[in-house]
Amino acid sequence: MPLPSRRFPRRVLLTIAALLLPSLASAQQPGAIEGSVTAQESGRPLAGVRVQVMGSARVAETDARGSYRLAGLPAGRYTLQATRLGRAPQQLEVTVAAGAATRATFALAEGSVLLPGVVTTTTRAPQAATHTTADVAVLTREQVRTSPARTTDDLLRELPGVELPRVSGSVAGAEQILSIRGTDEGRSLVLVDGVPLNDPWGEWIDWARVPRSLVDHVEVVEGGGSSLYGTYAMGGVVQLFTRPIAARQLSARADAGTRDARDLSLFGSDLFGRLGVAVSADLVQGGGYTLLRPTQRGAIDLPTRSSSRGGNARAEYALAADRTVYASATLLDEER
Repeated sequence: MPLPSRRFPRRVLLTIAALLLPSLASAQQPGAIEGSVTAQESGRPLAGVRVQVMGSARVAETDARGSYRLAGLPAGRYTLQATRLGRAPQQLEVTVAAGAATRATFALAEGSVLLPGVVTTTTRAPQAATHTTADVAVLTREQVRTSPARTTDDLLRELPGVELPRVSGSVAGAEQILSIRGTDEGRSLVLVDGVPLNDPWGEWIDWARVPRSLVDHVEVVEGGGSSLYGTYAMGGVVQLFTRPIAARQLSARADAGTRDARDLSLFGSDLFGRLGVAVSADLVQGGGYTLLRPTQRGAIDLPTRSSSRGGNARAEYALAADRTVYASATLLDEER
């Protein structure tokens, strides 16, 4: 026989709600981490240092005073990592309280001016570049930013040991093949933030899925990586890291050249509380080269009308200090 149900008086329910709602509201308020980064030997502020929340795409860069701020963080415990070329990386454990700003200060020692402070691809986890035994080539974010490459595959041609046998993706199409140290095509793995880019049925790689403006830095592990990544990595691993999400970030680049070559790239990101959003777009038109002299051309030897347009939108929402939801969408449009 079921027990008779009993209702709480409305006055009791209202009292409980009045006591719980303020605490629940304060628990939902995100916190922040702010601080400064200095040189260990001199104590002077360091500009351009990237401070990242480990396990998240959110970062902040120090200004001319060496100050930074990471906002929109749920209450909890975080691991911060500060990196800059020429400085040794440093990590700090920080506890963030709801609705409050926690201070974290870094003092970076001198490091290598050739290698970044941290590499990930060699062990599938962040590791100091000076502690790895693998042969790693890196394109830093400064090199990527200043490279004249029109597309992502052209960017990789600057790396030793990496071969792209076909012509540039801006002329022949985005589907390319890649070889590391002369291994057979289809035996080199390409990753984007840990996700394979290789076609599962063939040996080609669709570079258009990674717009040039979206690339932050590149790591290449030369030599077998099958023990970590499977048979696709028998020749080596190329990992592309996308640009992180930062507050009020906007960049644009425009190039023009002969044979109606026109390139335009845009990138922007911002934070809205716990939500981080990043948008990038690329337009690559024209360019190429002429194979035959004007007197040797026939009816089919017409100028290439190559055009590639791509865009990417990403979002990251922090549910808690150790739980984050990601979403990404890519749009492509090519004409050859």
